[in-house]
Amino acid sequence: MESINETDDLIFIARVDDPKDWSPLHQQVAAYKKIKEILEGPHEVIPEALVRRTLAQQYGCKPEEVTWKQIQFEVSGLLRYYPAISVVPAPDQENVESSTAPDTKGLELERRAKLLEEYKVATNTPSNRQIYEAKNSGIYKPEFYKWRNGTLRADSATTINFERFLQAKKPPIRW
Repeated sequence: MESINETDDLIFIARVDDPKDWSPLHQQVAAYKKIKEILEGPHEVIPEALVRRTLAQQYGCKPEEVTWKQIQFEVSGLLRYYPAISVVPAPDQENVESSTAPDTKGLELERRAKLLEEYKVATNTPSNRQIYEAKNSGIYKPEFYKWRNGTLRADSATTINFERFLQAKKPPIRW
């Protein structure tokens, strides 16, 4: 939809459907609605066993040798087609993971802290606030702290997108 404004013999064409031409409030409301839709809406549920089997065939290894980092990376490639994805572990795998959780969680916290520190150094961004308030980080304050303390699952869409942002080392953009 276009509207035409004439001013001093010049014709300006404004594209009403283009978010770049919206007011900041309109952009924020639209972004809020979209994020709410993704978080609350239906998630594409993918069994972990299916992902492991497929990746094991692709990498030429056994399904149990496929790492969570590989799963995260490959599933993040699906976010373009499925904006909300949940990888659901098999019931017997949950018990295995919970028995090794302290060791795994410690390593995961170290990995996240290192990733965050590397981002801060590369972008000269000393504060966490600058990161979670950035327009391009894709994370809000509560999720940021859940991510940092390890309570936000490694296979969640928020974690995958946020870590992709950190790895890209793009400076935070203020609203």
